Amino acid sequence: MTEITLQELKQIELNILTQVHEVCTAQGLRYSLCGGTLLGAVRHGGFIPWDDDIDILMPRPDYEALIAYCRANETPFRLVSHQTDADYHYLFAKACAPDTLIVEENNNRNSTDMGVYIDIFPIDGLAESEEQGRRLLKSQRFSLELLVAYAWRKFLPSRTRAWYYEPIRFVFYAMSRLIDPNRFIRKIERRATAVAFDTAAYAGSYAGVYRSREVLPADVYAQCDDMVFEGRTFRAMTQYDAYLKCLYGDYMHLPPKEQQVSHHLFHAYRR
Repeated sequence: MTEITLQELKQIELNILTQVHEVCTAQGLRYSLCGGTLLGAVRHGGFIPWDDDIDILMPRPDYEALIAYCRANETPFRLVSHQTDADYHYLFAKACAPDTLIVEENNNRNSTDMGVYIDIFPIDGLAESEEQGRRLLKSQRFSLELLVAYAWRKFLPSRTRAWYYEPIRFVFYAMSRLIDPNRFIRKIERRATAVAFDTAAYAGSYAGVYRSREVLPADVYAQCDDMVFEGRTFRAMTQYDAYLKCLYGDYMHLPPKEQQVSHHLFHAYRR
């Protein structure tokens, strides 16, 4: 197998995003660039120079409809979720390039079917106020942290958290060896889907890393316009400024040089 270079990786991810965009457009499904991908689109017109991934989000009804569509129809990408792969234990889906292979250094998953991917996060209705939404996400924090730790093949120090978090992370890692991840996924998703996205005042994601910072009025996630990313047009939330400020603060300000690094631990190959 031939290892994929960083530039090739970005091009493959961009092609997957284009394919997902085309399916969503044809099926009338809502989605938006999110996280560092949306930040890159706004600040750099494409990838953040030191970043190497693509993330999108979808309101829960559209997210579930995309999974159902991909299970019933052939698509140029392979959609992986806990509904489609018994060895996949995440609360979000991935759209993968089937002619590639990802080898992740610290992933507990045994599947050999994972290729270069983009992440697809569901956004759920939460509550009638921001405070209620934040409390709801916090009430699931223990289960969410255990599920995250379950994905680690072994315990490694964090690249993004301060040293004093390490004992807490190790406790979660040790406890996660004893859980049934499918039971935790069912439990979390029962709570996540209890409030319909389209009738909720506030929405957010149980599946992402930003947690309470993503609790925003639901219409922030529902209303989208066209935005250019790497010379191609995709969908992005109209109120991106409110979203990016919650996640990153002064998001147009570049971080220090020492923080301008990728945090992913994998190698990518062509099959």
